[in-house]
Amino acid sequence: MADKIKHLSKYLTPLNIFAAFCLIGFAGYLFIACRHGAAVTDYFMMENIDLRFCDLIMHVEYVGDPQMLYVDRAIGWQGCFPPLSYLLYFLMSRLLTRDGVVPGVGVPIDSANYLYFVIMYYSVAVAVLILYGIQIYARERTYQYHRFGVENASGTSTPGDKSTQGLSKSGTENSLRRSWLIFICLMISVPFYAGGMSVANSTMLVMALLLIALKLRESESPVRREIALLLIAACAGFKIYPAIFGLFYLTEKRFKEAARLTIYGIVLFFAPFACFGGMNGLTHWIMNVKETMGFMDYGRIQSIRGLLVTLFRDHGLQESIPAAVYSLAPIVFLLIMLALAAVSKNRYRRVFFLCAIMAFFPTNAYRYTLAYLAIPFIMYFMEDRRGATKALSEVTNESSTANAEHKKETETAIAASHHSALRSRANATFIYIETILFSLVFAMPVVYAKIRGFRPSRDIYTYTQVERWLYFWAYLLMLLVTVHEVWALIRSRKQRQK
Repeated sequence: MADKIKHLSKYLTPLNIFAAFCLIGFAGYLFIACRHGAAVTDYFMMENIDLRFCDLIMHVEYVGDPQMLYVDRAIGWQGCFPPLSYLLYFLMSRLLTRDGVVPGVGVPIDSANYLYFVIMYYSVAVAVLILYGIQIYARERTYQYHRFGVENASGTSTPGDKSTQGLSKSGTENSLRRSWLIFICLMISVPFYAGGMSVANSTMLVMALLLIALKLRESESPVRREIALLLIAACAGFKIYPAIFGLFYLTEKRFKEAARLTIYGIVLFFAPFACFGGMNGLTHWIMNVKETMGFMDYGRIQSIRGLLVTLFRDHGLQESIPAAVYSLAPIVFLLIMLALAAVSKNRYRRVFFLCAIMAFFPTNAYRYTLAYLAIPFIMYFMEDRRGATKALSEVTNESSTANAEHKKETETAIAASHHSALRSRANATFIYIETILFSLVFAMPVVYAKIRGFRPSRDIYTYTQVERWLYFWAYLLMLLVTVHEVWALIRSRKQRQK
């Protein structure tokens, strides 16, 4: 029985489970869409056919008149992103300007000849950055093989050993294959394919830069660590919330780097206002942000506050719930996530809790913010090569050892070995459950959609059937990981006390 478990666990890895969900889901979507046409794609695209790269196009339109970016205008909407992001959009606007006529100001932006050409190359650049962000973890592992070598039969290790070189080559190939598999699965997932990439939202760019920065910050090279600081500061200049990753530097007592990160963040955030109205632009930006962050609309289940508003109204409780609950609940959630990120000893968990803040705290979040949750799972898939397979193997080995040495061990040692085996089995089970939940958040829910008949659900595009499916599993994943981490911290404290 133990041999069968080992053989099965060799193939039933967390990454293979995730890949199976995503690939089968997308294949099912293609099959059904080919049979029934574009209405199937409409169903997955937030039940909205007007999302053609809208998040990029409208911001390129806003920045056509830089000095009026954050001020009330005839188009009825103003810029709401920090000014660093609009430097990128302004570059695109200049590329589309012809004979002094600015798209979105002098003529409709859709009339710009090279609009979709620019969008295409922007999307390709973002995809390349995401792929590089995944592969940088594979390259780091290859570097470790070359530098440290591997132990041979005598227990020694030499970087120049032929067996080491062979393992290095094999490890490189396996890591690169793993990185391509992860990249493909993400590109065909709902938060990417039917979310951020379809609307060309800058969340995808920020996610890629954060992924790269989190690897570079651990490098031995001071230049790479400095680049990581600049990337995190730039991400905060785009979306503000990535500033919470400065918590890593504080908890690790890297105070000098934390200070430089603060300086970089301040400069990259405030300096670009000089191009977009100065102090007047800053004042209007603050008002615009307050407006966009003040969403308490029914059906906006992408944020903690919107989820509560929707749940209470659906159950007829909105009149009995004090308004303060809607404001305090997100703050409580924020503090819990920050506390767990600060005290957790697991690097993957720490990243997960900070990414959960970016995914669920903003009231103007959409489904593409779930892409942030891919960051910790990419780190896990790329760095923990054995994962649940290792845990299952430990269960088998520990159980066998306990049985073989039963007569030689004391009763206390046997109990300890049995407890360790049970803990390994519990950890392996949790890894699989967590992976399945993550897969359900990202994979195309074709079976669920087929059962629903691909019928439009509601007029609210943030509360579609697909949205409810995604966020049911997303919140369940977040809750499960949170409870498991709290339990692990309590268990660790009790062991230290003993």
